Amino acid sequence: MSAEPAVLDFHEATFLACLLHCQDDADLRDACTLPVEAFSNPGRRDIYTAMKQANAAGETLDEFSVGTRLAKINPLYEGGKGFKAVTSYYNSVDTAAMLHMHLDRLREWGKLRQLKDRQLKATDLLEKGDLESWRESLKEMAKVADGVGVNQRFTIRGLQDILDYKIPPDHGLLRNENNEALFEFGSVAGIVGPPGVGKSRLALQLAISQITGRTWCDLKTIGPARKWLMIGNENSRRRIARDLQGMCKSLAPEKLQLLRDNLFTQVPETDDDMVIAVKGDNMTRWRNTLSRIGPDVVVIDPFEAALENYDVNDAAAVRDTIQRLAAMAHEVKPEATVIFIHHARTGQANISQATGFDKDNFAKGSKTFTSMVRLQINIAPGDAEDFGKLIVSVGKSNDAKPFYPQGVALDEETRYYEKWDEFDYDEWKLKVGEGGKSKGGGAADARKEKAMIVHQLVKAGHNNRTKLVAHMKESLGLPDKTARRYITYGIKERTIRECGLPGQFTTI
Repeated sequence: MSAEPAVLDFHEATFLACLLHCQDDADLRDACTLPVEAFSNPGRRDIYTAMKQANAAGETLDEFSVGTRLAKINPLYEGGKGFKAVTSYYNSVDTAAMLHMHLDRLREWGKLRQLKDRQLKATDLLEKGDLESWRESLKEMAKVADGVGVNQRFTIRGLQDILDYKIPPDHGLLRNENNEALFEFGSVAGIVGPPGVGKSRLALQLAISQITGRTWCDLKTIGPARKWLMIGNENSRRRIARDLQGMCKSLAPEKLQLLRDNLFTQVPETDDDMVIAVKGDNMTRWRNTLSRIGPDVVVIDPFEAALENYDVNDAAAVRDTIQRLAAMAHEVKPEATVIFIHHARTGQANISQATGFDKDNFAKGSKTFTSMVRLQINIAPGDAEDFGKLIVSVGKSNDAKPFYPQGVALDEETRYYEKWDEFDYDEWKLKVGEGGKSKGGGAADARKEKAMIVHQLVKAGHNNRTKLVAHMKESLGLPDKTARRYITYGIKERTIRECGLPGQFTTI
């Protein structure tokens, strides 16, 4: 077990921050048994020593008790600098919730550091021929090694534990038509679509909708408001501002305040902001950002930019990047949801794969991406002549039933994608097959065929809207919205007409 310097740095800093928030005496006593030598950073050794001294004296760990002792331990912290250093650590996290996780990591790495030092000492003694001292050094190594790796094991549950588990009803960000949760907490998800189709805006709209409690693509969001962090290097400050200003324009003051408290987004303003790859020289920036914000939901846009080698065809790199980003987010919030915005392959043939049997082949590059996410939302153009119209569907859903493909249309003023009332999924499939033409003979024939189905049902006695919808749902397996659209086709194609009371039909 070894640790990258950036990883070790993160655990040391966050352990100290959690310790300042700890209110449990037993947890404090346990944490203060960590040897000072477990810290690789000399400055943090000093701060931890000051904390141990304050705790031993029975004092609360705060800016005064720790800062005063820190100034006596190291003159560099005199003149109020000790107070500022302690305050900085305290403000970097909100709670002591992850204290034990960071403590376990530091204990393991501290022992490994001691083992390495003793191994070097033993090697030196052996080279000098001092066999007696060498044997004693080996005994010391055995004592230090006792218990190393004891915390490294798989999580195993017995049958009864699993049977007794209560599945949370609201354990996600959205509900499908069956009231099941989508974008479950602690999971990894993807939003996939061709370049420029509107993925980033839809992801931003998902964040705003969840925080403020409005629907997203005609699906209900689940409250309360979660804290969102959007990381991305593709969209400029101007683009982000334009979308946010439009989306926030008509919000009530209390909704705006919810967004101020819970929505945070990276704005690419410097050369460093353009690099979001998960690699050695960028890990500190990632960990510091996640630790400072403490997000419940992390959105990475685009996924390709997070890869160290920027190669979405490299299955190993795709897997490693997803695992590392999820692990970093879960170190800060164990139930954080991580959403990757990823490019789909382009072209008409590939657009048609947004739904149907090939929907899991929609994402660009290695299929490892789709295999690792629990939920994949596919975004495709809805109309070849109107870039503001999109189809939103499910490419993969491990934990809930996929929702029926939705049509949405962009409101240029509010920047929201609203429900596209005239959207017909079957007609869209025909259009894609015909090259995206807006007026294809196949699409017109399909509408007439649906209109004739309604004609026959009305003729058979299903002559009011309620009966028609119920019969089409039961006999044809159509969703409620699609069944109602069939009725609209019947009226437009003049195979039925309303008569008498509203919702009553007769054939033509």
